[in-house]
Amino acid sequence: MASETDTLSPVDVYDIAATIGKEFEKIIDNYGPEAVTELMPKIITVLEHLEILSNNNQKENAEISELRFSIERLQADKKAKHEERMKYEKVCSSN
Repeated sequence: MASETDTLSPVDVYDIAATIGKEFEKIIDNYGPEAVTELMPKIITVLEHLEILSNNNQKENAEISELRFSIERLQADKKAKHEERMKYEKVCSSN
């Protein structure tokens, strides 16, 4: 499984789209627009899907971070309650 640093962000997708756009411009300059007429809509569709997936991934990563924080908080609460219970039991048993 990829970590959050290995994932593609929407900004990364925009950067990729800009790079592809520059490459298309070079091809158009050298061979004319007909050279990319059929390819360009397919690439645009792929980039749109990639953008949607990266947005969804970003939202899921934020939710995972929130859930991890909640788990850590609950574990800390559980530990604190256990320690309080142990102190109480120690006081009760020494009486």
